[in-house]
Amino acid sequence: MPFTAETESGAAFKGWQLPEVRPSLGLELAGNKYHVLLKGDVAVPCQAAVVLSTYRDNQTEVCVMVLAGDSPQVGESSQAGVCCA
Repeated sequence: MPFTAETESGAAFKGWQLPEVRPSLGLELAGNKYHVLLKGDVAVPCQAAVVLSTYRDNQTEVCVMVLAGDSPQVGESSQAGVCCA
């Protein structure tokens, strides 16, 4: 989106306003798969929800790894955080 601003000397400056660029955020699933939760082109702040099940029956705890990246493979994405409960 174009914008106009003034420099310190008062001269007009025309340019382009760039949106914040960030990678997609997702979760690691069984089988080294990556599930995108928030795509990189989504305006922030935002929210998303997904319902997932555990890998094994009667599982009493789970660790959720949050990843940042656009690759469908976990190994090609950066770890953004882990939560175990």
